Amino acid sequence: MRVPILPKLALILIVFAAVLLSIVGGLAYRSGRASLHDATVGSLLATAVEKEAAYVSWVEEAKANIAALAGDPDLVAHVAAHTPGLEHDALANDHSRMMAFLEQWAGEGSEFLSLSILDPEDGQIVASTDRADEGKFRENQPYFRRGRSEVFAQNIYYSTALGGPAMTVAAPIQGNDGHVLGVLAGDLDLQGLNRIVTLRTGLQETDDAFLVNTSNLFVTQPRLVSDAAVLQRGIHSESVRRCLTQE
Repeated sequence: MRVPILPKLALILIVFAAVLLSIVGGLAYRSGRASLHDATVGSLLATAVEKEAAYVSWVEEAKANIAALAGDPDLVAHVAAHTPGLEHDALANDHSRMMAFLEQWAGEGSEFLSLSILDPEDGQIVASTDRADEGKFRENQPYFRRGRSEVFAQNIYYSTALGGPAMTVAAPIQGNDGHVLGVLAGDLDLQGLNRIVTLRTGLQETDDAFLVNTSNLFVTQPRLVSDAAVLQRGIHSESVRRCLTQE
């Protein structure tokens, strides 16, 4: 029995249309997927550039502030008067004056968690808003070595004292003759950095952003992880590895 030509033609057209739709659908899916990928990458790059600029501005502001404090005439006078050879009472009075100055600019609500004055010769902390640090030596810290001659921001590092990430800025305290009397160092409150990194664009509901140092340790608190202990752990995902190696 022969099949009529019209039903046969209709069947061929239906099969052809199905194949064509399948091909077009596959191409559209791939094109849409590629477009979505490109849009996501573009958004990430734009966000990263914006946050990098905000980070640089934050660091430069901290450096400007520590330099201004180090050059304050009152602080310079207090440090110049603080000579180890003085009698105990006179030495104690000078220390009290230095502490009164430092405590105005450190602590809750300030950009500095603590401020310290270091001996320029051996890096010993002679005065600090964190009294437990006084008498300790920081001669091997980059912020001390560089801070004797320039305003310097030490990159984020792990602080055993804080039990987490820390960032310190420092500047030389110079007398009227240019002689270095000491080094002023300030530990920054990283909440300012955390706000920069976690500021959301509002484009995604599940987005998260965090900063990781070259040792694969979290520097800022991930939005989706509330446990502060995560700052003591490492992250070794493929995306983090590729970013750190600049692939």
